[in-house]
Amino acid sequence: MSRWIKRIAIGLLVVLLVVSVGFVAWTRISRYSAFPEAGALGASSARAPEGWLVFKPKAPNGSGMVFYPGGLVDAAAYTPIAQALAERGSLVVIAPMPLDLAIFGISAGDAVIKAFPEVDRWAIGGHSLGGSMAGEYVGQRGADIAAGKSKIKGVVMYGSYIQESAGVAKLPIRGLSIYGTNDTLAKPPITPQQRLAGAPAGTQLIAIEGGNHAMVGDYGPQAGDGQQTVPLPELRRQIVDATAGFLNSLP
Repeated sequence: MSRWIKRIAIGLLVVLLVVSVGFVAWTRISRYSAFPEAGALGASSARAPEGWLVFKPKAPNGSGMVFYPGGLVDAAAYTPIAQALAERGSLVVIAPMPLDLAIFGISAGDAVIKAFPEVDRWAIGGHSLGGSMAGEYVGQRGADIAAGKSKIKGVVMYGSYIQESAGVAKLPIRGLSIYGTNDTLAKPPITPQQRLAGAPAGTQLIAIEGGNHAMVGDYGPQAGDGQQTVPLPELRRQIVDATAGFLNSLP
């Protein structure tokens, strides 16, 4: 009997190994690489030992943002927006995720915040899956935030929303949610009500006309997404203006 149990156990381990290898291979095949210009910008940015892409402002205003990349998207794809926000006074740290999936790196914000004690107030933000996981992170630190023991003052979502179960809606922090009106990646489409349901009270919801899901990063068209009908530089200007204003307003 023990021989059969051993064989079954070995068989299950083999199946698990095959599934794991297949999953990792899928994430590599399905990955969206950053455009060369964004990749070069990421390569030239300050690199922490943890692999973070760090954009430091020349004239700091005391605010910072930890950025969680979208699912299967190269972290370097978000360097143009990060650099633009740094030029407006905020420290921005893009945290690459294991297998490019933020669900496996929800706690990344802890180390970033600890590494930059000079930042007085932080927003945790992200694109798509990264935005949802940023919300999960904020919810997990809810007790400290509610007690005024945290530097986390805001949460930012790009083409994303926070699950109500994360417990962020009642926290005393600010929220910003930005999405493109041509974002058709989610089926059925995410409604404005869904975007706000799990977000902090008073979250600012900004719909960018002619924008789509991929407008936030430099990685090209995304399967299932709508088309941009406004030039990307104009879309980015609106994203950066809204985000910079939000970061500057954090208490």
